[in-house]
Amino acid sequence: MQNINLVFLHHSEDIIASSNERIKVDFIPPQKYRNFLGFLKSLGLTNPTIGGGALRDEYLGIPERIKDWDILADYKDSEILKGTATEVEGKLRQQLEGLDGVSNISVEPQVNEQRKAFRINFDLNGVEIDLAVFQDKQQAFDHMPITDSPLSSISMNEYGEVTAHPLFTSHVKQKIFQPFPHVPLDNGFEKFAHLQSKIPDLTFDDTNCLKMSQSSQPHPPRHSPWQP
Repeated sequence: MQNINLVFLHHSEDIIASSNERIKVDFIPPQKYRNFLGFLKSLGLTNPTIGGGALRDEYLGIPERIKDWDILADYKDSEILKGTATEVEGKLRQQLEGLDGVSNISVEPQVNEQRKAFRINFDLNGVEIDLAVFQDKQQAFDHMPITDSPLSSISMNEYGEVTAHPLFTSHVKQKIFQPFPHVPLDNGFEKFAHLQSKIPDLTFDDTNCLKMSQSSQPHPPRHSPWQP
């Protein structure tokens, strides 16, 4: 691992703001993202949203470092995603195989008593697409992955509206990686090391990680759309 630069903020408690809290960001990502969200709409999916590392790297001006897109949507009114898990998988494959540049399609149903969701992965012109699809908007919101830091908390909806954590722009400008309180210290260092390879001047602020590790309270659960 490279040498780790540490920086401690006087008002790090501001990061305690919910990772779902958002403000509008004056940023227009490349049209290809909105085009793809439009394609998902054509399948009957609703509220498609792309977020995380891809938009962060576009904002930072390092699109060549983008390896994957993380997308969330719901399918309450989609005819394609109605039927048994096997039927849905077949219909999705048929639609995706008609796209240029698509390969390695994987459709994994996530079904239990509470919900029927799908994890859909495929390569699109060398980029891995990770698509999580839920039955309705509330389920999608309830199981939205909590990001690791304000630096990665940016997303765009189908209308091209970009929102981010209130600290996103300041942390980008100052090149700060400050994990949310729910992130264990080891995980924070691991993520930081990965990002530092993209952003050489990035600094690490572990204030919140240390605060959590010294607390007698247990870590809050991390939501994942893939947990059964």
